[in-house]
Amino acid sequence: IKVINSEERKENMAFSKSYVENKQVVVIKKDNADKFASLESLTGIKICAESGSAGEDAIEADATLSTNEYIDVSAQRDALLEVKSGTCDACVLDYVLAKAVINDYTDYSDLMIIDGIELAKEEYAIGFRLEDTETVEKVNAVIDKLLADGTLKALGEKYGVNVIE
Repeated sequence: IKVINSEERKENMAFSKSYVENKQVVVIKKDNADKFASLESLTGIKICAESGSAGEDAIEADATLSTNEYIDVSAQRDALLEVKSGTCDACVLDYVLAKAVINDYTDYSDLMIIDGIELAKEEYAIGFRLEDTETVEKVNAVIDKLLADGTLKALGEKYGVNVIE
């Protein structure tokens, strides 16, 4: 499966207004934090991402990351397992997923997101059938309400994502 870029999607779908920012991030073992502290330090390594994902696109687009041995996996969680097991030194995946599963209460407590490396910034919106403008308008009104009353901002702070205001 290949990720369709946003311009292609806009030709085939109607979208709500964007409400939160996302990005692709690099995940490593905590034990390698000193070794891999910057994008420039990520050379001569094995790196992985989900096949056809924005993470794979981010690796291909980056001058440093694209020079590494690349392994494609079938799912983002598989990329985390590759890093955890040591078969890859790093993986690139969705920040929202990484943030949700890398913590002291999961099997991925020995992994970390490298601070300061943000790849392939994205915006989240809700997609609808192209002709469904009525629903898009209703959803946009709800997004506006959630922005106005602070609900989206509170959720963004809770989950560590930037809300688009």
